[in-house]
Amino acid sequence: MTEVVERLRNARPLPSVDLAVGVAGPKSNKLVGVRLTGHSTWTFEHALDARPTIAGGVVVASGGGEVFALDALGGRRLWARPTGGAPFLGAGDDGIGTAITLARGMGSTMLVVARDGSVKRQMETDQQLGSPAVVSGVIFVPWKSEKVSAIDESTGDEIGRVTLQGKVTRAFTIGKDIYFGGERLIRFDDNIDLASNHGESQIALPPGDWLGVPRLVASGTERLPPSATTRDKIRIFARPSDIAGSLGFDSSRFYASDASDFRRVSGFDASSGRREWEHIHASDIVGGEAITGGVLICDETGKMTVLDAQAGQVVFERSFGEPIKSCIVHADTFHAPTDAVR
Repeated sequence: MTEVVERLRNARPLPSVDLAVGVAGPKSNKLVGVRLTGHSTWTFEHALDARPTIAGGVVVASGGGEVFALDALGGRRLWARPTGGAPFLGAGDDGIGTAITLARGMGSTMLVVARDGSVKRQMETDQQLGSPAVVSGVIFVPWKSEKVSAIDESTGDEIGRVTLQGKVTRAFTIGKDIYFGGERLIRFDDNIDLASNHGESQIALPPGDWLGVPRLVASGTERLPPSATTRDKIRIFARPSDIAGSLGFDSSRFYASDASDFRRVSGFDASSGRREWEHIHASDIVGGEAITGGVLICDETGKMTVLDAQAGQVVFERSFGEPIKSCIVHADTFHAPTDAVR
């Protein structure tokens, strides 16, 4: 991967729209997008058989025998491609092409789709692929739950590979950085070739029985259903961040919802695992994400709430405008306000 690091040294991931997308409707067939900065919202109705993905400037989802992309800013449909019923796993986007992984039996298909809907590349493999990320023409895709390959988007050639310790099924971007996630979060940087000796830039939860859920990101090898499951309601939320040149958790916090009460979320010290605060919500939590300076949670009534990292105080509230079944959140630049916003 050394050559890939050099190739991308001055490249940056396409900034993702600061957005929350809720799955709504009596048949879970409606997407509601809410910009986290400003007050614009959009809706799009379509059959859904998987939870959508926010990737750069697009929202990718599947249902009705097709995978489709929406403009993340306004919800306009950009393109759709047939899937033959293959489960949609995840997507990455660099503003030019969208890489999509689909499960096919024991193997996988990866499509690279241009903005006009044309398929630039289709790759079949007998390996189980995870959810990809794309940066400046390089596709990062986990496979076999322990390896990550870098694929040249224009040629389809593998230009780098690394084997990581522990389960890794998802590649994604936050801000200017690329990460690989599963039981740990691993940053793609100059240390990535030291992975065989455990020298990569990585972070994990402190020792403890964290709800029996060691993974820090949702599995990239499983189709996530449109509606939240119990596993979605019992979650760890954590955001990687550069702290004095080393990888750590933003605000020295991670957050967890509670198996005994789906309304409860707590903030923990990232080093010791000590519980620092507890928040009891009015309704069951069905999704959310750690953001800079706090955690954003979505509840089943369609309300979004940001809790600040240090004390768990409510500092931001917004609504999808209707009840939701699940939500996904991506926040590159949006952060927990210092003054309450409602």
